[in-house]
Amino acid sequence: MLQLRHRSSSSSGGGAVSARSSAIRSSNHARISGPAGLDESFLDVLSVVCRVAIIGDTRRTSYARNQGLAVAMVKDSKRKMRVKPGPKVADEDVKHERLTLRVHSDLIDILQRRADERNMSRSAYVEQLLVAWVQADPRNPKVDSKGKRVENAPSPLELMNQNSMLFGAKWAKFNQIFSLLFDQSAPAKWVDQPQDHWFGEDDEA
Repeated sequence: MLQLRHRSSSSSGGGAVSARSSAIRSSNHARISGPAGLDESFLDVLSVVCRVAIIGDTRRTSYARNQGLAVAMVKDSKRKMRVKPGPKVADEDVKHERLTLRVHSDLIDILQRRADERNMSRSAYVEQLLVAWVQADPRNPKVDSKGKRVENAPSPLELMNQNSMLFGAKWAKFNQIFSLLFDQSAPAKWVDQPQDHWFGEDDEA
């Protein structure tokens, strides 16, 4: 077998040393030796071939690593989706308030299923229920579908005084809804004594 042997740079005493051997010893290079009888020029060629092979393999390994062949280094890039801005909302229409409720998980499940039936979010569905309840009670000021007061609309007290029949019809309808929900009629004093119950008037400063 061929073996790598390192020649010492120290000179052996006494004998004449060829110029070629002296150069090899002074450069401290590795030499390859083989079985006796092999021509020394062949060993030199073989040594050069081995060095070229080692250097070439090192370069190929380095290139493969740099190109991501040996180690796959893929940057996880997320494509940013451009969100189309919605219509601009007027400042007075912005919903600033937040309503938080603690409810049972079963109720959440039911509300979610009913909201899905109407292709609505759960919060939007609950908001619609609340707005509908407020609109059904004729003692409340008139509000739109978002729960915002309708400007220049007559107050409930004004409506009751100006058109008692229309107010009475709205109250009868609300009373039916109240009975279905709570299994009892709405208290009559709510309309018989409007001075003791809120009819949508603004609080006095």
